[in-house]
Amino acid sequence: MREIERYILIGLVTIFVVVFLRWLKRFLRRNEIQESFPYVHPFGKGTLTGIEVLAFELPARDNVKTEIFSDNGLMVLFLFEESLKEGSYQKGIDLSELPKGSYTLKITFSNQITSRQINVG
Repeated sequence: MREIERYILIGLVTIFVVVFLRWLKRFLRRNEIQESFPYVHPFGKGTLTGIEVLAFELPARDNVKTEIFSDNGLMVLFLFEESLKEGSYQKGIDLSELPKGSYTLKITFSNQITSRQINVG
């Protein structure tokens, strides 16, 4: 009788594992991000000064808005907002009027925000 119980237990555990893995696969697929994000290339140096080049790639055509925010969340510099098509872009940004400090660069694309920390010196 014990051998039969062992086979039943192994069968139940196997069924549980199969059902759990199928559920997990569906759960992960349902929570995947469906929209593409823009890719913002990192700046070549740690501290930025004067006019810098912002390089980014857009996965699809959309309206793009770029702003710089201070550490306390206030917008300190509006860079641009325009409709751009899919592709790679380089935009000159003038940081010379910003005081030294740490800021957040935010690019809004398709109602999603990509942000990068930058240091102005």
